[in-house]
Amino acid sequence: MRWIGLGVALLAILNAISLGGPVRAFVDLPGMLFVVLVGGGIIIASHGSEGLSLVVRAITKRLSAKQVRRAQNVAETGIRSFLAAAWIGFLIGIIQGLPRINEPIQIRDMLAVSSLTLLYGSVFAYLFFMPLSRSLSNVAANRSNRSPADTLHAARRDCQTHR
Repeated sequence: MRWIGLGVALLAILNAISLGGPVRAFVDLPGMLFVVLVGGGIIIASHGSEGLSLVVRAITKRLSAKQVRRAQNVAETGIRSFLAAAWIGFLIGIIQGLPRINEPIQIRDMLAVSSLTLLYGSVFAYLFFMPLSRSLSNVAANRSNRSPADTLHAARRDCQTHR
């Protein structure tokens, strides 16, 4: 059922993009690369490269209860880091773009390109990391017979002692 919900959300986003005009207006490779590098960099800075690889393994393999809690904490960090990367990219775009504006109509184009990082970061955070975090929370709760909220607190505690 979760995959259906994720698919519906993704189709709704793609439908809105295709109905609004040319799809290429939503593609900005430097902005996408910025969000991925900054978001991923924050995750690596917070959890190390093994934290990022643990999230990848969580998608494809069965993990121990401790690994599930740690992967869930990394996924929670992913939500925050990709949203932060989105806003940082947006602000950099605004700051770089405003001095170059000669005519008021150029503000529209500058805002459109700057806003793409917000879109990319939100898609990564809410369509990848949030469902992954909730899924891992449920797995950990089922294994330990605790509530998902208790499992999140345990995951954070485990990551703090792991450092």
